[in-house]
Amino acid sequence: GVSIRNRLDGPEHALHYLSCIGNEAVVTSGLATGATGTVTGEHAHIMVDVEPEARDLLAIGDRIQIRAYGTGLRLLDHPDVRLHKCSPRLLDALRLETHPDGTLAVPVVAGIPSHLMGSGAELMADYVDQDFMTNDRAEIAAHGLDRLRLGDVVIVRDQDHSWGRGYYQGAVTIGLIIHGDSAWTGHGPGVLDLLTSRGPAIVAVPDADAN
Repeated sequence: GVSIRNRLDGPEHALHYLSCIGNEAVVTSGLATGATGTVTGEHAHIMVDVEPEARDLLAIGDRIQIRAYGTGLRLLDHPDVRLHKCSPRLLDALRLETHPDGTLAVPVVAGIPSHLMGSGAELMADYVDQDFMTNDRAEIAAHGLDRLRLGDVVIVRDQDHSWGRGYYQGAVTIGLIIHGDSAWTGHGPGVLDLLTSRGPAIVAVPDADAN
């Protein structure tokens, strides 16, 4: 796909804060005008997967418009769960269920321990993702994180991302793997926040197909 940004601060902040995973993108200039795509991630820029036949037609400087939808989305039956970057389209794909005890069951591929979370801790969850660290390869393999794929849903324990990001014992954050590893220490695969709760409102269900 492609990465997009706006060079003006105001529109760039709007692009980051209002775009949600699963939003539709439309090419509005250049040879690929009219082609559509989907927002798949948010790192330094917004990442968009576009139709294969349009990729060869896109050029630097072409304009892509995001139909932003999902900011402020809430789960009325789960008031202790906060949503980030989650469009209704993505929410439907997550296969969420409510357990008899009222907790929210979320299928996940793997779990990331809090101590592995790295770059992005200082930034807001509605603005950008957070990377986990991969320099300790034995620790990564022990948690099955060396087999993650783009689009995998994961759980990060003891991280409360309701407002900002920080350690909080017993908290849970559910994230989406949106980009791969890096040679820079602290900048491993990116985890984009989707759901978070300070208390025991979220239960992870192991599922290798949670992608």
